[in-house]
Amino acid sequence: FKIGGCGKPAGSPCAPAWTADIGGPGVGQTVAGSTVYVSSGTLFGDGTQTNFHLQAYAEAGCGHGVCTPIRAYDTGDVATFEGALSAPVVVGNTLLVSSQNTSQIDTTTGVVSAFAANGAGCVHNQCEPVWIGASSPPTNGSATPPAVAGDVVFVGRYPATGFQVVGNDAGVFAFKLSGCGAGQTLCAPLSLTQVGLNQFSLNAPLAIARGAVYFTSTDNDDGHSNVYALKVP
Repeated sequence: FKIGGCGKPAGSPCAPAWTADIGGPGVGQTVAGSTVYVSSGTLFGDGTQTNFHLQAYAEAGCGHGVCTPIRAYDTGDVATFEGALSAPVVVGNTLLVSSQNTSQIDTTTGVVSAFAANGAGCVHNQCEPVWIGASSPPTNGSATPPAVAGDVVFVGRYPATGFQVVGNDAGVFAFKLSGCGAGQTLCAPLSLTQVGLNQFSLNAPLAIARGAVYFTSTDNDDGHSNVYALKVP
């Protein structure tokens, strides 16, 4: 919608400047430069199933009421529910989104996927991850949007590992923003800080300030909902 309205009398609805089908339940969006990046979850129900649940649109639209993406980014196989889990984040030319996408589904779970935001290296405007941050063992869960401090990407996740017999852990993963080296596309975390082994988290966005990462989660053992201040590695 236009911020200044559409010239109609107060109380009269305005039509959107443009719309687009994003292929699943909306998870979040961000704007970088003149591009709008939109993420969506796995589609349940009618519609076309796709692995590309992160899309880029021209902020100015396409000259029509309904637009198609200028690029789409692979967030993983829809058969294993690997749509986007969070709003996207752009840092320089790196586009980040939390996703369970991984090239080794039997041994790992994706935590965060990183792409070239400008589409460098994409084929027919369909883009594969430059690198994927993954954890082990495989665990289905939810995640916070990525947050970046310096050259480190942080993602909160619940469950974090799935090792527990009773309850689920929660914690914050850290990955190097530039990935893990030339030719390496599946990257292990720099660290995982668990906040507890019997937790429940809605994965609200992280906050980072003065050497600390702040993450909220509920401790099911004592019944308290807490904010945890974690040291930046």
